Amino acid sequence: MKRLAVFISVICLMLCHVSAETLYTQRVSAPGAHHPGYSSFIDTFPHLVFNSDNTWFNTTDEFVSALKLSNPPFDLFSLDGYYSRERLMSEEFCADLSQSKVIGDTLGRMWPAIVDAATKDGRIYAVPESILLSGFGTCEDAWQAAGLSNIQVPASYMELLAFLEQWVERIKQAPEPKIRISNMIDESLYNRQSYINYLLPVLLDCYTLPMLYEGRMPDFHTEEFRALLERTVNVGLALHEAEPRAGEGNMQLFQNELMGFGIIGIKDGYSHAMPLRIRNDQPVLFKGSLSLLCVGAESGQKILAIDYLEHVITHLSSHTASYAFMDSQALERPHLDEDIADQKKRIDLTIAQLTDPNLSKAKQQEMEEQLKRQNNVLKSMQTEDWKYLISPDWLAKYHIAAPYLYFPDASPCVYTSAEGREMLQLMRRFADNEINADQFITGLDLLGK
Repeated sequence: MKRLAVFISVICLMLCHVSAETLYTQRVSAPGAHHPGYSSFIDTFPHLVFNSDNTWFNTTDEFVSALKLSNPPFDLFSLDGYYSRERLMSEEFCADLSQSKVIGDTLGRMWPAIVDAATKDGRIYAVPESILLSGFGTCEDAWQAAGLSNIQVPASYMELLAFLEQWVERIKQAPEPKIRISNMIDESLYNRQSYINYLLPVLLDCYTLPMLYEGRMPDFHTEEFRALLERTVNVGLALHEAEPRAGEGNMQLFQNELMGFGIIGIKDGYSHAMPLRIRNDQPVLFKGSLSLLCVGAESGQKILAIDYLEHVITHLSSHTASYAFMDSQALERPHLDEDIADQKKRIDLTIAQLTDPNLSKAKQQEMEEQLKRQNNVLKSMQTEDWKYLISPDWLAKYHIAAPYLYFPDASPCVYTSAEGREMLQLMRRFADNEINADQFITGLDLLGK
């Protein structure tokens, strides 16, 4: 009997130990083996288990309800721009992390917009996990090919409209068969409304984000917005009439990535990006998306959860670290020497195979083409562009733009958030001619009311 009691005590101790190393999380998992912080994570937390709930919620209300009802309470949860960080922090769902010197010191090296998003009323409630970028701007190759090197990149939506109107008149007189405003519109779906659909997200970001940045809800029942909408529609229809049909080899003057977020916001750098504003007298803004990690206010494992967040903020992924820190350096491609050596081995193997006297003529031609491709790849791999995932030039442009980053919180007027789905629907219905301008404006004005 005594042995049984001892055995049960040992089992209980083991279970308590396992429980002490388990974090209950919402859309948070341990770093995968591909993550740069994986090895140090294993060393620091050898027995840590993540019991993760990966449920996706349609609204911030649903997310809040899940946090309230979770049993046991979530120790960690992920919070991105899809749900309202303002509400989660205001309603005290996030534990205060301000006492962590590691988190405070590391966050203090980051760009102000990131610090603002992770804090409220001077307290730290989150750490950044990933940063994605978005943008609208010019494409250097097409800009040069069109002879626009002396023309400044539009610095506001008003300047964009003026440029597009002038471009329409130009191509009516002298067509540009290989240059379009955009070559990313699906040709099978291309119609009179396509450019209206293309321009509406640009108009709405430029109109709403400056107001949201200032803490104001946009008012759409204004003469200004109605005039902008009318010009947008007219320009979109004129582009459809004047531009050449999409085809192979077309270049595009503008890159529009505003409907989503990616690792690289705009390929030619932020010197080519248009600030998201209507007029040049408004503040410069560039849009991004920030994924944050928070410790649940009711967590039973706050110390362990905070320890993990200290690890996260000091072991960010390479792209996120490049964008987060004010003193970040260019990001070189890892294992480049090994990759070049491997490519040279492939070339040597192809050369050796070409010496086979029994090769058929067709096979020899095939392998000669393969050798050309392999040599072209090697040539690219030895260029300065290939050396970097984020080049010094691109990063220097980003550092100029980073003080003007804006990570919009979830809102009925932010179409990339849970609350913004109605705005997205209104845009699509107007672009598809299902509702008229009055109905569109009225619908926009009712958002959030």
